Amino acid sequence: MRAPPTPRVEDIGLQTWMAGIASAFQGRLTPHNLHESGRRQVNTIYLGALAGAETFRIYVGRQPMTLEAVVLTSNTATTGSTNTAKWVFTVAVNATTVNPGGKSTSSGEIKADTQYDLGVTANTRLVNGDVVKLTVTKTGVPTSLATARLEAHAVVLLGE
Repeated sequence: MRAPPTPRVEDIGLQTWMAGIASAFQGRLTPHNLHESGRRQVNTIYLGALAGAETFRIYVGRQPMTLEAVVLTSNTATTGSTNTAKWVFTVAVNATTVNPGGKSTSSGEIKADTQYDLGVTANTRLVNGDVVKLTVTKTGVPTSLATARLEAHAVVLLGE
């Protein structure tokens, strides 16, 4: 019978890193939510249903990297959004907004089960310790996302 393979340092590092930041993501991040492909990494945070204004930590920088996109996926579409009845999604790194003005459903509805790009500024640089947050604001009475399954995805380019 063969001995089990010796864990690689890279594997131990990733597991340790994930265990260390799980609390920062309020229990929403699990090993199944972190995907690495080459030099890209995608963090998926399950936001659940939204009732009003909420803020979520969706990524913590562990090394210099570039934030390429933050997208939202919902199993519920929005319809009939206006300037007085809308959802606004703002992405910030630490205290600096990186999608100026936020992304609003009044300028483009969320389609069910389709990625909704939140318009992050191209090539947003992250350094060790930077925190990427998503703030969701409800204005008026837009289409309900109270029963929606929402996911936020942060796509980063590693090893810069």
